[in-house]
Amino acid sequence: HSTCFAGHRVLEIGSGSHGLGGLAATNYARQVVFTEQLDNRLMRYLELNSEANAVTDIEHFFVDWDFNRTYMATTFNIVIASDIDTNEVAATSAAKAIIHHLRPGGLVILSSIP
Repeated sequence: HSTCFAGHRVLEIGSGSHGLGGLAATNYARQVVFTEQLDNRLMRYLELNSEANAVTDIEHFFVDWDFNRTYMATTFNIVIASDIDTNEVAATSAAKAIIHHLRPGGLVILSSIP
């Protein structure tokens, strides 16, 4: 919904190769940042998908959920995360990254495919 993202800084944790949540936010948000932790090749697919959807003002970063030295030194109004619950270890690591990057009073949007 447009009012959810309007004027906000949005971070997508675990964007994979598609970054659907972030792409949805790009029409309304002030800034959208995609992150991925698994494989740098996924970042290239994410960039290509952004270009294919005519979205060129998105930033892409590699963030390893288990190593906070890769975390960004900024916080976001909204953090989107999809399919981070593949196992307990991944969910715990992703939760740490979400907590670190979420501005106090911010919104977390989680989704998962059963």
